[in-house]
Amino acid sequence: MPIYSTHKSERLYIMNDSIILEAERKRRTGISRTTAWRLEKEDKFPKRRIVSAGLVGWLESEINDWVTNRQVAV
Repeated sequence: MPIYSTHKSERLYIMNDSIILEAERKRRTGISRTTAWRLEKEDKFPKRRIVSAGLVGWLESEINDWVTNRQVAV
C-alpha cells in the first residue's frame, strides 16, 4: 500500500503500520520536539522516518511501544 494522507488526521499509512506526524507524536508522548530529538540522539526514543522533503514522522507501533515501556518504568 502506498503512503497516503488521511483527511486531517495527522497520520500516514505504510504497509500494516501508520506513520504519525509531529502534532500526533507530541500528543501521544507529552514531550517537546527538542526532548524527542535529544532522546532520539541518545537512542532512547524511536527514530524518525523521512516521509518527504521537510516532513518526518514516526512509526505508530514504535511510539506506542515507547509510551507503554515508559509508563512501566515510571
